[in-house]
Amino acid sequence: MLMCSKQSLTVADRATGDAKTVRAFAPAPDADKGAPPGIDEKIGALTCIRAQTDERYILADMYNGGNCDECEWHELYDWDGKLVASDRERRKQHAVLNELIRAQVDKSDRVFGQRDLVGLYAGRPH
Repeated sequence: MLMCSKQSLTVADRATGDAKTVRAFAPAPDADKGAPPGIDEKIGALTCIRAQTDERYILADMYNGGNCDECEWHELYDWDGKLVASDRERRKQHAVLNELIRAQVDKSDRVFGQRDLVGLYAGRPH
């Protein structure tokens, strides 16, 4: 898997192309002091979804490359790209985030767009 040293998530106005919000992910210092710092958070998928209140959100499936419970989590952004909630720290519950995760898993008709990004981090064969 490739390691990114710079990554951001930009939510832009579709009509104008102007950025509404940019979330820059901070690189984590590498334990191996010879390697440059890399981004720990990877975006597995982005889902455009409506809550039961009809409010639109962006649900990000996140992971860090491991295969443990703490290695996968969700981040919820409002329609302008502001981070609303995350379940990375499992002790913090968020009702709308939990509702939308269930709707995504159930392939609800409230999902109106989805993009898988896992392959973005895969290296190309030489």
